Amino acid sequence: MQQAVELDPEVVIDDTEPTERYEDATFDLSTIIISDAKPISGEMLLEVINEAKKTNRTFASVAKERLIDKASVKTIISPSESIPDIASRTENKSR
Repeated sequence: MQQAVELDPEVVIDDTEPTERYEDATFDLSTIIISDAKPISGEMLLEVINEAKKTNRTFASVAKERLIDKASVKTIISPSESIPDIASRTENKSR
């Protein structure tokens, strides 16, 4: 998992493939889109979603590409819930 944390975020966004099974995921991508000037239509977002599904790319990757001149696209990358938490160390107590 340490190697996954050290990856360039752009590599994670552009080179990972979405999965239908959440328990198989390594990363959880949350994407925030902030319109620069005028609102983004639901049709445009639907086109991004459909293209991402058709090309087996992440929504974040397609949105970053398609909305480059219309909005600011930010993605938060975190470990998936299927990745176990790192166990904390326990103190060695003398007996």
